[in-house]
Amino acid sequence: MNIIPHENIDPSEDFQDSDDIDAELAKQEEIYKLAKTLYVPHPKQKLFHIAPNKIRAVFGGNRSGKSEMGMLEAKFHSTGKYPEWYPEIGRFNTATRGRIVVTDYKKGAGEVLVPKIDQWFDEGDIIKIEKSMGNISKVFVRHISGGTSTFDVMTHEQDTMQFEGWSGHWVWFDEPPPRDKYISCLRGTVDFDGRVFITATPITEPWLYDEIVLNTERDAWHVAVSIYDNPYLGNGTEEGRLRAIKEFEVSLTDEEKEARIKGQFLHLTGRIYGELDTAIHLIDRLPDAAYAWPTFFVLDPADRRPHHALWAKIDPLGTLYVFDEMVFKGTIKGTSEEIKTRERTWGIKTDDVIRILDPNKGKTPSNVTGLKLIDEFSSHGVYFTADVNDSLAVGHLAVKERLSYKKSEPLSTTNCPKLYFVKNFTRECIRQLFSYVWDDWRGRNNSSRSEKETPKDLNKDMPDCLRYLCMSNPIYVDNTEMVERWHGGGKTGWGA
Repeated sequence: MNIIPHENIDPSEDFQDSDDIDAELAKQEEIYKLAKTLYVPHPKQKLFHIAPNKIRAVFGGNRSGKSEMGMLEAKFHSTGKYPEWYPEIGRFNTATRGRIVVTDYKKGAGEVLVPKIDQWFDEGDIIKIEKSMGNISKVFVRHISGGTSTFDVMTHEQDTMQFEGWSGHWVWFDEPPPRDKYISCLRGTVDFDGRVFITATPITEPWLYDEIVLNTERDAWHVAVSIYDNPYLGNGTEEGRLRAIKEFEVSLTDEEKEARIKGQFLHLTGRIYGELDTAIHLIDRLPDAAYAWPTFFVLDPADRRPHHALWAKIDPLGTLYVFDEMVFKGTIKGTSEEIKTRERTWGIKTDDVIRILDPNKGKTPSNVTGLKLIDEFSSHGVYFTADVNDSLAVGHLAVKERLSYKKSEPLSTTNCPKLYFVKNFTRECIRQLFSYVWDDWRGRNNSSRSEKETPKDLNKDMPDCLRYLCMSNPIYVDNTEMVERWHGGGKTGWGA
């Protein structure tokens, strides 16, 4: 080790080094301040800002940059100072009225929202901040048009009636809102054809999945953002970013990782049909040739609840297309008429349909008439078979096999699912399939708990119909031959 003699040190040079250090520290401080106010959106943040839809939702993991998206969107609309890349169609050219809805005043507003307002609004933007009982309640913002924008700060803690009677240009929900408060705010945007945006880690309020992700009638856009999508975490280095994420990740359960790391809905982490992908398995319409293919109908009848049913076509390669559904509460006669009516609208001959009935109920005699359900339907001209293997485990495998394909390889005629859904006509089926989950635990306490092998007794009617369909082992053959085979009561299916 070389030791430099003390007398070789030039005090003036040492003093110069100290000045350099101070200058460098000052420079770094300015860079840090600039970084906190210069918004450079990462790719998914920019996708959110430029989406033209009335309703936009970012379902993000913790620290994925989702709250920055909401805060900057609120700033753009309040000040009228939009970045060049922001689409003209999404801009407001006059002062706006807005609303920011957070979970509570203490954390959601005080610890999260207020610091972000301080960080991202420029000096001179804020005219006045009103408070109620010490909490931020209304912000007045200088708009570039010369007018004054305002936005209210509200929380989930407030009574829903306080959300009524308002009209405005935009609403930002930071974290999943209760549905009644969401509807009240959505109604308030009608007057100005306003915009709604949601930034949330989806660990509560599962109704949002149905409303935003599955509801194809809504003018809604959504994206899932992972913590890994945020390039600005850590100490500024890629190594530091990944280390910071890993330190957070190791403390989470597998289910929590899905929501808090990847931005996936927590209530879907135990999905039985995890293979189902909206981008792959949902299609806009039946292929043109499908109207000549055999038709299958599956019914899951109920006593007190509505009956659930599905219609499907099968192509010459054995691929199933679920193209319509029925949720109907009525008598056997009324249900039979509804089935026939629906089939006429599709141009389907009732006698050409292969029908499958819940095997648990189809052959059980009625307490009133003594007749089997399968016989009661046949008396109204609707003929079923109930000879289908009812194994739950094997049935799940049958559906999974049809949904599966090699994701590591490109989609092709030889590598594709064997099951699709026409999305605009099978919304309830799709909703239930995405909400069909395993019951979480078996056991009286934590020490005796183990994962269950049974589904929750919710959202199972359509999945049961689909299971019976796949267990019937449907194949493409001449339509006449197929109908004769089924009307003859021949037993079919997996493991039959």
